[in-house]
Amino acid sequence: MTPLTKTVARKSTSAGPNRRAFVVMLASGDLIGFRDERRRKVYWRTLRGCYEDAIKAEVARERQLKKAAKKAKR
Repeated sequence: MTPLTKTVARKSTSAGPNRRAFVVMLASGDLIGFRDERRRKVYWRTLRGCYEDAIKAEVARERQLKKAAKKAKR
């Protein structure tokens, strides 16, 4: 893998909550930033935090599916 030494920004293909496309930025120091297209305010998170949130969301989804299957079985 290539180490991340400079910030890379890419425009998303989907719209954010306010119907605008958003920009995702990967920065050195293991940071990820999100901002609305044509806006300056950037919301930064650590990559570790995003990774942990993704795991928690997947575990919650699996639990919900398991619970729904158990309820449907009754």
